[in-house]
Amino acid sequence: MPVKRFKRYKAKTKAAIIEAALAARKTGKTWAEALQAGQQAGYRGSLGGLEQMVLRAGGKKPGRRGRPPGSKNKSSATAGGDVSAIGTLIEKISVPMAETSPPGSGATRQATPHAAGTCSDSESKRRGPKSNGCGN
Repeated sequence: MPVKRFKRYKAKTKAAIIEAALAARKTGKTWAEALQAGQQAGYRGSLGGLEQMVLRAGGKKPGRRGRPPGSKNKSSATAGGDVSAIGTLIEKISVPMAETSPPGSGATRQATPHAAGTCSDSESKRRGPKSNGCGN
């Protein structure tokens, strides 16, 4: 069996409070001024409680923060900017770097004698298992 809830205000009093607060808000007054109008009508709570009471009476759910569900971003661009432009810039920068890198820096792979098959098996055994087999 559901528990009976205590009602703080009678229906007429609550309607008078909501009407007084809404009238104050419609004339451009602040919530603090609407609270004073509500208190004159019999409201005994806080400013936040009055806001919630008025918003619930109007059909809105109080306390919903953030972007409403289903809404879209205002701009179509991503937060970081246009990604395709960034990729183009990276390609423009990386190609000259590979062409101008000093030999032996590892930026461009060159064929080694080991890869070409010019190292002998004795050289690879002598240098150990962790090396590529020859001195290159």
